[in-house]
Amino acid sequence: MSPAAANTSWPPAEGESSKNALVLREIHVSFPRPDGPFPVLRGFSLAVALGEAVGLVGPSGCGKTTVLRVAAGLLRPERGEVRVRGKPPRGQVAYLPQGDSLLPWRTALGNVLAALEVDGPVSPQARKTALELFSRFGLSGFERSFPRELSGGMRQRVALLRAFLARRELLLLDEPLGALDALTRAALQDWLAEALRFFPRTVVLVTHDVEEALLLCDRVLVLSPRPAQILREIRPATPRPRPRGSPEVQTLRLQVLSALAQQAHGQSG
Repeated sequence: MSPAAANTSWPPAEGESSKNALVLREIHVSFPRPDGPFPVLRGFSLAVALGEAVGLVGPSGCGKTTVLRVAAGLLRPERGEVRVRGKPPRGQVAYLPQGDSLLPWRTALGNVLAALEVDGPVSPQARKTALELFSRFGLSGFERSFPRELSGGMRQRVALLRAFLARRELLLLDEPLGALDALTRAALQDWLAEALRFFPRTVVLVTHDVEEALLLCDRVLVLSPRPAQILREIRPATPRPRPRGSPEVQTLRLQVLSALAQQAHGQSG
């Protein structure tokens, strides 16, 4: 499948705005430096449909995390519009930053329930549901364990389960599996695919693993070096999750890597 032109991500077609979970329009962000403003995003636009999973890949430092922070309402852009279901983003999203961000003084169950406590007292039924999910998602027996007692893979499962239980339509994931070894990462990719089937959400996934994005996402956007722009939009023909060794995944992976390599060559030339 040939990558589509980047500008198909914005604006949404007439009458489609109500179907978008996330809209970023003409976002401008720069950071202060002694020699002047350092541009990270310049006119960045993106629309993500309800229920869609979108992967963002690009060179290190291109602005992928900045996109997520703007979408989460944690960073106010200098210019541009941010809407989650037509509203300002604060309180509308679940955001998992790099690292698991678990509270070390709380048990695994306590960390998961923290997502529900944001909205008020946790009911006995909600606690029971959380305990059932520990069993379903391979965490049975670790409910009372503290983060220091868990492996990296289990810590990340707890963090992801907490994000899913946050009762937010939009889920923003920043390199959620980036700190894991290759075997654990592959297992967690399968786990995450299952979780997305069980908890349908709109997802924006930032990752350096091109294959991961192609396995888990409906659409993969290739970003340029900063200030980030969308260079290519790739839509796999088959529905997610896709078999790891499928010809389609491998073909598209080479397309994405080629686009990234061309950018790196262009910058160094």
